[in-house]
Amino acid sequence: MLSFAVRASNVGTGPITIDPISDLEAEVKANGSPTGLVTLQSPSSKMLSPGARTRFRFQWDYRDIAAGDSISYEGYVNVADVAAGGNVCDTAKVTTR
Repeated sequence: MLSFAVRASNVGTGPITIDPISDLEAEVKANGSPTGLVTLQSPSSKMLSPGARTRFRFQWDYRDIAAGDSISYEGYVNVADVAAGGNVCDTAKVTTR
């Protein structure tokens, strides 16, 4: 199992509320293909003041990882009040050893 966090920042001028059930998306890929089960570990909403940041933690459950596999995750926060189009994205990529 792999745990990862999706970071969100309020870059706007007013407060925003992020509902993880409707405003977050997360996906993990093994060698470029979506796979495994991704679950949110803390499903409660968070209110962010301007300039504030937070993290939402996810867990990825997949057992067929081999040495040299490329594992990447992408997480998106979709809140209409966030500046620059409403999307804040957090991504990472690792290669297993």
